Amino acid sequence: MTIDIVRKALTALGIPDEEITETARLRGDLELDSTELVEVSLEIQRQVEVDVKLELADDVTVGDVCSLVDEAVAAAR
Repeated sequence: MTIDIVRKALTALGIPDEEITETARLRGDLELDSTELVEVSLEIQRQVEVDVKLELADDVTVGDVCSLVDEAVAAAR
């Protein structure tokens, strides 16, 4: 499931699992900086083999990231 992929990428950065909700904003709530957003993007890319550039996005939520990943996977098929 996509949320598990995103959750794994975020917990690898030290974000506590209980803070990772679909409505949590990456910059505002989880306080990720641009470097960390790149790290999350790269981890997602390693797991699903699609390119998702989160560092170019506004302050998206975890749910938005899941949607972006799902869309990128669907487009790659």
